[in-house]
Amino acid sequence: MNELLSRFTPVLIIFVLGILLRKVRILTKNDGELLLKIVFHLTLPALIILSVSVVQISLDLIFLPIIAGSTIVLTHLFFSLTGRFFAVERRIKGTAAVGAMIMNVGFLYPFLIAAYGHTGFARAVIFDFGNGLLVVTYVYYIASRYGDPENQPIKIFRKLCASPPLWALALAFTFNIADLAVPLPIRQTLESIGDMTIPLIMLSLGVYFTPRLVQYPLLISVLIIRIAGGLGCGLLFAELFDLQGLTRSVAVICAAAPVGYNTLTFSSMAKLDVEFAACLVSISIALGILYVPLLILILQSS
Repeated sequence: MNELLSRFTPVLIIFVLGILLRKVRILTKNDGELLLKIVFHLTLPALIILSVSVVQISLDLIFLPIIAGSTIVLTHLFFSLTGRFFAVERRIKGTAAVGAMIMNVGFLYPFLIAAYGHTGFARAVIFDFGNGLLVVTYVYYIASRYGDPENQPIKIFRKLCASPPLWALALAFTFNIADLAVPLPIRQTLESIGDMTIPLIMLSLGVYFTPRLVQYPLLISVLIIRIAGGLGCGLLFAELFDLQGLTRSVAVICAAAPVGYNTLTFSSMAKLDVEFAACLVSISIALGILYVPLLILILQSS
C-alpha cells in the first residue's frame, strides 16, 4: 500500500503545481488548453502505440468498450428518472444530463499508469474507445436536444474519425495483431514523447481547477449519478461479463470516472450552461483526486 501511495504522490504534486502556477499567473486557462492539445495530438497517441501494440489481446478486452457505452446509457436513464424533480432552466438541466454521462477517463490515466503500468493504461484506452464513440454521437445528440436544435452531431463525429488517438489505437492494434515490433529508434522516440503525458495532463487539470458551488442540489445529484452510479454500473457489468483481475479493476475504475471535460465543450457548442459545466468538472476532479487512489487500493486488496 505504501509503495502504491508513493507512486501517486508525484501525480498529485504536479496537479498542485498546476494550481500554483495559475495562481501566480505563470500559466492561464489558455495555457491549460494548449497543454491538453499537445496531449491529444502528440503525447497520448505515442503512449497508445507503445502500450496497446504490446498488450496481450484476450476475449475479455472486447467487453471494455461495451461496458463504457452501456454505462453511458444507464447513467442517462438514472438522470432522466431524477432530473424531473429539479425545477431549473432547460439549458442547466441539459448540462447536468451531459455531465452525468461523460466519463473523464483521461483524468484516470496518470493513476492507472502509476498503479498498473502500460498494461493497465492500454485497457483504459480500449475502454475509452467505447466512451468516446458514445460521447460524440449519443451524448452530443442529447446535448443538442436540450440546446440549439440546429447543431448537427455528424460534425463532431467527423472530428472523432480524424482524431490522432483513434488512429494511434488502430495502428497499435495492427502492430499487435500482426505481431510486429515497433522499430527501436521509433520506440525510443515514442517513449520520450509519451513520458510527457502524465505531467501535461496533471498540470492542465491544476490550471483548469476552479471549484464553485452553483445549483448545488442538482450538482450533488449529478455527481452521485456519475461517480456512485458509474461505480455500480462497472461492478454490475464486470460481474455480468465475468471479468477478472486487471481487466475487472480497470473497467470498474473507468466506469466511476469523474465528469468529463467534454461537458464543457458540449455545453458551449449546444448553448447550455457553461458556468455550471465548469463547476461540475472542477468539483468532480477534486473528488477524483481523493477517491480514485482509494478505489484502486480497495480493488488491489480485494
